[in-house]
Amino acid sequence: MVGAVAGAVALVAGAVGSHGARASTVCALVAAAASAAGVGLGAFLVAAVTHPLLGHRAGRVVAIALQAMLVAAFFGTHVTSSVLRALSGSYLTLGAIEFFLAGGPHLLSTIVVEYGRWVALLALAISAVAFGVVRHARQALASPRPGRLLRLATLAGVATAGLLPATLMPNLSLASPEAAFAESMSPEEPAVVEAPVHPTAGSPSEKPRPEPPNGAPLTEGRAWAEAAQRLPQRRTNVLLLTLESISIRHLGYMGYERPTTPNLDRIARRSVRARRAWSTATHSNYAQMAVLSSLFPRRTTGLDVYKRLDYPRVLLHDVFHTLGHQTATISSQDENWQGMIKFETTETPTFFRHSRNYTGTLQNIGSELVVLDHVTVDLAADWIQKRGERPWSLYVNFQATHFPYKLQAGIPTPFQPTALTPGSFNYLSYPESDRQAVINRYDNALRYVDEQIGKLEQALARAGKLDDTIWVITADHGEAFHDHHEVTHGKTLYDTEARVPLLIHWPNGLKPADLQEPVSHLDILPTLLDLLEVPPHPAFQGKSMLAADASPEPTGVYMNIQGLKSAEALVCFPWKLIVNRSDKTTELFQLEEDPGELHDRSARDALVTEALKTTLSSQIGAQLAYHRKDSPALAERFAPRLLTCPALPGVVRASAPTSPKPDDVAAGADPRPVRRPEPTERKN
Repeated sequence: MVGAVAGAVALVAGAVGSHGARASTVCALVAAAASAAGVGLGAFLVAAVTHPLLGHRAGRVVAIALQAMLVAAFFGTHVTSSVLRALSGSYLTLGAIEFFLAGGPHLLSTIVVEYGRWVALLALAISAVAFGVVRHARQALASPRPGRLLRLATLAGVATAGLLPATLMPNLSLASPEAAFAESMSPEEPAVVEAPVHPTAGSPSEKPRPEPPNGAPLTEGRAWAEAAQRLPQRRTNVLLLTLESISIRHLGYMGYERPTTPNLDRIARRSVRARRAWSTATHSNYAQMAVLSSLFPRRTTGLDVYKRLDYPRVLLHDVFHTLGHQTATISSQDENWQGMIKFETTETPTFFRHSRNYTGTLQNIGSELVVLDHVTVDLAADWIQKRGERPWSLYVNFQATHFPYKLQAGIPTPFQPTALTPGSFNYLSYPESDRQAVINRYDNALRYVDEQIGKLEQALARAGKLDDTIWVITADHGEAFHDHHEVTHGKTLYDTEARVPLLIHWPNGLKPADLQEPVSHLDILPTLLDLLEVPPHPAFQGKSMLAADASPEPTGVYMNIQGLKSAEALVCFPWKLIVNRSDKTTELFQLEEDPGELHDRSARDALVTEALKTTLSSQIGAQLAYHRKDSPALAERFAPRLLTCPALPGVVRASAPTSPKPDDVAAGADPRPVRRPEPTERKN
């Protein structure tokens, strides 16, 4: 009886949970049947195990309690996962649970507070289900009937039969919360490359599967450090500024009509502008660490919260400390988020300040408490002013443009209206009818951040450091506003979330220009060293974006997310491939013709799809093999190199930066191309 009740509950919940999933009706029905069968089988097993206890009162209490706990737990997780699917497009997975847990107590308390009534409603529903199971179980035990064991055996057989179709349904995880969670726990990496199509003469599938070159031996890292310490010291400083969740569509120098970024636009006119730049991920814990290390953030089959740090990594402060710079990190965010601070902490001494070091007013952004960006600017300005003549390297991180785009009282909000539908504005979703109001909130926050960029520029000027500081300005990732039916970030690898601004400002060494070659965040550190005429560190997986590439094929731009969703992408411009593991989809876009990524060409251009999938699969496979716990490579060499793009129609080859666009020239930019920095005074 208990099993029958549990099966009925699972059947109803399964039907509800499959609503809106990208699955066929047959798949949804099989998922519901499998869920019902699964909980029924579980109930039978609990009954079989506890059957010897039924002769005692205490034993009956234990048996009933276990049955109630089983069904209530199943019902609660099933409904929670189904709601998460409706809000975010993805069922509850092991990675999502790790993401929430690694977010710390503040994130969990935010969930309880912001979704309090729904949490209470779910708790009430779970209690009702548990009460129903207890009631029916007590009735069954109070009035035993003949043939009960036969019915239990029949139930077990039916349950097992109901699970059989699930084994034959490859896309069951699209409609079944249980199947999705089980799949996310698999220790084996799902294959990216499908069975190849029959090759035609000259097709990419005729070529052998590419293998990423091994990384350099670790001994080369020690040799690099010894050589770098012997180099004459330059007075050039380095400032790396990372902004949070910046949509390139909202920047003036990228064509936005609103005056959101006047300071950034002015700086851009005097900078090298990477017009085609991508992040390595669309959630901060991966994206920011990739900027600081030039390491592609794919190391395990699940979410990496930096519990394992048994691989070599060389960060911004490590490199420039070796070169004789004073180094610092001054961040508005809580660097403990998802374990980032563990990745950032190395043996190199450095000045480090983040929200956990600040005792003043903090801004609640839901996931964490952050420092107000104008406070961060003041801290950074003070640190710069005290450096003297010795060169320095500084990493600064702003946070005001993170969801929910909330500003402190008194800060101007020129873009109106900003009123939202009560109770409907959250990180996972909000009504499309609120889209313009949300954009207004975001643009106000962006305008505030731009003011802080202007103040940072003034601080450099006051210290006499503006002209000989290499200032890199970028964002960790973009932001979506109902683009591709998604909001905020961390859920897709579409360009609305993955494209980023990237400027290099150095009046004494670079002339304004547009860089059209596709570049990655991984290229920032190698570019900084290239500008200072220092060889790249062998740990880096990126390359200088300003150096001529000797390879006949460009390196691909690789991307990856693991959290609420799991997906990978590869850009070999103008082609972009996205493999979404959560949705079981593969999409191919031609970005020049379709910058909005609205038209999937994976079937139409099957050979291009196959070639990119093979390259992407090989790179991901090499990353995972290198980072295995038992991998001897971790103690022998640095991470594997990134594969170059396969030969594809229309792929952009490496080229030097071009002159600015006419509108930039009219605005006062120097029309000459980028030049290499000429020798400057060196200081021993």
